[in-house]
Amino acid sequence: MLASKNLMNAICFDNYAAVNSAYPHHVYLTDRNELGFIRNSTLSNVRCKYIEAENCVLINVTAERIIAKSGSIIYNYIHDDHESKDKVILEAKEKDVIVGIFDEEGRQLVVRSHLDIDGGKVWDDTILGNQDSFAAIHSNNMQACPTALQQIIGDAHDTLWTALTNP
Repeated sequence: MLASKNLMNAICFDNYAAVNSAYPHHVYLTDRNELGFIRNSTLSNVRCKYIEAENCVLINVTAERIIAKSGSIIYNYIHDDHESKDKVILEAKEKDVIVGIFDEEGRQLVVRSHLDIDGGKVWDDTILGNQDSFAAIHSNNMQACPTALQQIIGDAHDTLWTALTNP
């Protein structure tokens, strides 16, 4: 994982800016510029054309534009609204948690929470507009094959990134 320090940050932008040869899929941003900014954040396998990230964690995220406020966490998520011009931004407000959970058919279930919510206390409740409770999601994924899902999820990220970068 790549951790940022003193505004020296890493993010996957492929050919959208100068690429460091030691990390061929990472671009180092020193402050706000035309690609956005990353401050005091941890990112791994993040692909986007623009980002504003501060004091957050993003892991395995693909979107055209990302705005992640302080304390937010986005994990394993594909923001696939690129065909709708008014919904191209993936936005996580302060302390939001957004997770993509995939099934073996490649469908993504988006689960939302908040750092101020104790998941154990609301385990059986459906919160924040989620389709299911945490308990139901856990139960539905008991038979999931992690190896198969890893390939499905990777392919989904690659497909979206190709669509975003080759219009």
